[in-house]
Amino acid sequence: MIYERKARQVIRELLIAGEEKGAKVVKIFCADENELLIEWRASKCNFAQSLPVLVNTVFEVDSCHILFGQSNWVSFGGVSIVLEYDRRPEEIISDYSDNDFCSAIAERADGVAYV
Repeated sequence: MIYERKARQVIRELLIAGEEKGAKVVKIFCADENELLIEWRASKCNFAQSLPVLVNTVFEVDSCHILFGQSNWVSFGGVSIVLEYDRRPEEIISDYSDNDFCSAIAERADGVAYV
């Protein structure tokens, strides 16, 4: 991927923003197969330690859905990520749930793409 370093920063910022806004659960699904790739729960492990693993998981597939929620799985919404060889960092967030939570974290992540 041409812009992989910057794209990783965007994904990292997206995940950090989600956790800071109250997500206690993050699930990453492969978009093509709808297969759960990884699940992070605040009650089981430290977010900062899990962050590199979460980012690497996103980069294992070409497209994925990142779902954010609370520990009792009240969903805050999801973000769709598409990674292609020449896709620019500001274009990897292809879609997200139409709510305040997802709009805020997507905007924050997009801000990193332009720095």
